[in-house]
Amino acid sequence: MMILLLPVLFMSLAAFGQTTDRKVFQFKSTDTTQDAQEIATVIRLIGDIRDVDADTALKTLAVRGTDSQLAFADWLFKVLESSERDSAPLEYRLSRAGDELVHVFYAKNTATVQELQELATAVRSTTGIRRFFTYNAPNAMILRGTPEQITLAGWLFDQMDRTAFGATPSNITAADYTATSAGDDSVKVLYLTSTPDSAAFQELTTLIRGVTDCRRAFTYFVPRALALRGTSEQLATAQWLANALGTPDLKRGSAPEFRLSNGVDRVRVFYLSSRESVATFQERVDRIRRATGMRRLFSYGDQRALAARGTANEISWAEQLIKEQARY
Repeated sequence: MMILLLPVLFMSLAAFGQTTDRKVFQFKSTDTTQDAQEIATVIRLIGDIRDVDADTALKTLAVRGTDSQLAFADWLFKVLESSERDSAPLEYRLSRAGDELVHVFYAKNTATVQELQELATAVRSTTGIRRFFTYNAPNAMILRGTPEQITLAGWLFDQMDRTAFGATPSNITAADYTATSAGDDSVKVLYLTSTPDSAAFQELTTLIRGVTDCRRAFTYFVPRALALRGTSEQLATAQWLANALGTPDLKRGSAPEFRLSNGVDRVRVFYLSSRESVATFQERVDRIRRATGMRRLFSYGDQRALAARGTANEISWAEQLIKEQARY
């Protein structure tokens, strides 16, 4: 059956002007086997081209596909091989309608492969772009998506590709983006630069994610950036928590509160004794969690702070337990 079907397939492609051809590209600035294989993989997966073969001995890349596939491969190969990255055209329209674009971004502030991958994960996960690949040698990210996705990716890239500390004036600085014209779908990037190390940064981001119920929350440690995508209320709650928990000079013992629009839930931040050890603080938090049964109750050890979300009665109960524990 396969022998009979194959001629029909090729006749069908030829009828629509989709004849296949082969083109060989010569590597000029790509020296390692890994780099050549990465370029081949990106061209194959981004362009939906099955027949892509890198010959590292001959320093060639052979591509077989339709005219449109070869034109795309020619463009992407030249971009990834170019040493003049700022002047290279970085966007390619895959159709006249422009309903899908390919864009190449070059990170300027990633010092390691791990940092590049962390930044790429944050941008890819926040935008929802499925065909998103990296080419490590030039710190490149290659994306294929809708114009709206590419626009959001560019905005996120500008906000998150920053150097450590001093990139923003304070820890509560934020940037906002409306992801879609329909629905309550927005993106916010918070810079939690007061967190002293990666452990504190992860603890604070876990707290913000858990209290807000914001499932799409992704981090990039170098600039202490947290990208969140959700409803306007989720992002407003996240901003409020960042302000409350990321300011080292807040008065101890204060208990700021944020009320949600459903008229039931509220968020409260409590500050326990700054003199006790982190271990003692965590033991107190565990006791309060078990006693109240509150699911959304999180700790931030660096500030000896506790954030709780619940009804007015649940919050009052947690406050009473905190006051009783403070006596001992």
